[in-house]
Amino acid sequence: MPLINEWGRNVKGSSFSYLVTEGARNIFANKIISFAAIGVLIACLLLVGSSLLFTINVNSMAGYFESQNEIAVFLDNEISDDEVLTLTEQVEQIENVSSVTFVSRDEGLKNWSQQMGDDEALFNWLSEDNPLQHSYRVVIKDLSIMGDTITAIEALDGIESISASYDVADAITSLKHGVSAVGTGIIAILVAVSLLIVANTIKLTVFSRRKEISIMKYVGATDNFIRLPFVSEG
Repeated sequence: MPLINEWGRNVKGSSFSYLVTEGARNIFANKIISFAAIGVLIACLLLVGSSLLFTINVNSMAGYFESQNEIAVFLDNEISDDEVLTLTEQVEQIENVSSVTFVSRDEGLKNWSQQMGDDEALFNWLSEDNPLQHSYRVVIKDLSIMGDTITAIEALDGIESISASYDVADAITSLKHGVSAVGTGIIAILVAVSLLIVANTIKLTVFSRRKEISIMKYVGATDNFIRLPFVSEG
C-alpha cells in the first residue's frame, strides 16, 4: 500500500509539472495573441499608474495650498490680556482648527509697515495711535467645512469680525473633489478593461484549441487536467 501511495503522489506531481510546463509552452505557441495581450496589459498598467500618481500629486498640491490658507480673526478692542489667553484656548479647541497665531496690534502695525518697503517711514506716526486690532491667524484643516468653522469661531465672546477667502476655499475643494472623482473613474475603467482583455484572451485561446480540447475529453481527460494549462498560461 505505501508503494502504491508513493507512486500515486509521483504521478500527480509529474502531471502537475507537465500541465504547468504545457501552459508556459502555449504562451509561445500562441505568441501573437499572448504578446498582444501582454502589450495591452502593460499599457493599461502604465495608464493606471500614471492616473494614480497624477491624482496623488494633485491632492498633495491641493493639501499644501489648503494648509497655507489662513483666515484672519479680529478681536474686540476692549478685550483684556487674560481674555485673550482664554479666547486663544477656545479657538484652538475647535475641531477643524489646525493652528492659531496671535498677532498683537503693535506686531500687526510693524508687519504692515515692513510690507510697505521704502514707504515704511510714512507710517511711523501710527505708532502713537495704533488703529489696528489684536487678531488671530487661524489655519483650518478642511476647507470644505470652513463655513461651519467660521460660524463656531464667531460664536465665541471677544470676536469682532472674520476675514476669509471663500472663493479660494471653494476652488481648492472643487479641485480636490474633481480630481479624485476623475482619477477614480479612470482607474476603475482601466482595471475593467484589463480584466476584459484577460478574459477575451483566454476565450480566444480556448476557441483556437477547441479541437484539441475535444480530443482530450474523448480520451478521458478531466476538466481540471484541461483547465490547468490555461490557468498557468493566464
